[in-house]
Amino acid sequence: MKLTLDCLPCLLRQSLEAARLTAMDNHHEQAIMDAALALLSDYKRYTTSPQLARAIHRQVKQITGSADPYRAMKHEHIRAALELFDQARARVLASDNPLLIAIKAAAAGNLIDAAIYRDIEIGQAILNRLDLPMAICDLDELSCRLREAKTVLIIGDNAGESVFDRLLAEQLKPATVYYAVKSQPIINDATLEDARLSGLESCARLVESGCDSPGTILEDITPAFADLLWHADIVISKGQGNYEGMSDIPRDIFFLLKAKCPLVAGHFGVPLGSDIFRYQAQSS
Repeated sequence: MKLTLDCLPCLLRQSLEAARLTAMDNHHEQAIMDAALALLSDYKRYTTSPQLARAIHRQVKQITGSADPYRAMKHEHIRAALELFDQARARVLASDNPLLIAIKAAAAGNLIDAAIYRDIEIGQAILNRLDLPMAICDLDELSCRLREAKTVLIIGDNAGESVFDRLLAEQLKPATVYYAVKSQPIINDATLEDARLSGLESCARLVESGCDSPGTILEDITPAFADLLWHADIVISKGQGNYEGMSDIPRDIFFLLKAKCPLVAGHFGVPLGSDIFRYQAQSS
């Protein structure tokens, strides 16, 4: 999904939020905003929103001197999500269609996004969404493919929602499930440390993607992740950033996300804020 002019105001707002969250004083806030404005003014150098966001947040790290400015926030999101995990799992196991509820839980967990939402009531928002229909849900396609699948790759997104991705990973058995995380911290996206805190090692094999961007950038991926991406029987991509980075990927893929901006909602033809589970076949 190409970077458009509509992406720039959103990235500027995210830059201001990052400055206020991570900077130690007004001087550092101004330095972050100056750096972000310089990068935004040169936006034509970047193909996608995740590429430009990566450049901005690399500057945030450099100016603040912190390799993981959102670490405390991520740990708080994981803690809050873990408190809900047993309730959400009970809902999955009690359902006549546990795979569907697990998909809904994984989508609802995408509410936990420091780049979009702040001060959300994680618990009630997530549990409430388990009772709501998804705007798009290609569940039948996934169920059909799971009958033959030996390997499934889930490409993770935010640290807090990775707790609820466990519910999905558990429902994908007996296939071997791989869960991909970022190789370096970026905003509140999950790293190996975060995925381990979420408990994902109990149901999935963890792998780093090679990326340090809020979305998967194919030219950055490691050989090991590339092998999984191109050869796994099923690939499930979590979150809007990964959709923006891989919407043109030349393989069949499932996108599981919340449409958090009008452009992405327009791509899917759904209302803003909709939960989406869309199968995209490889283009010929």
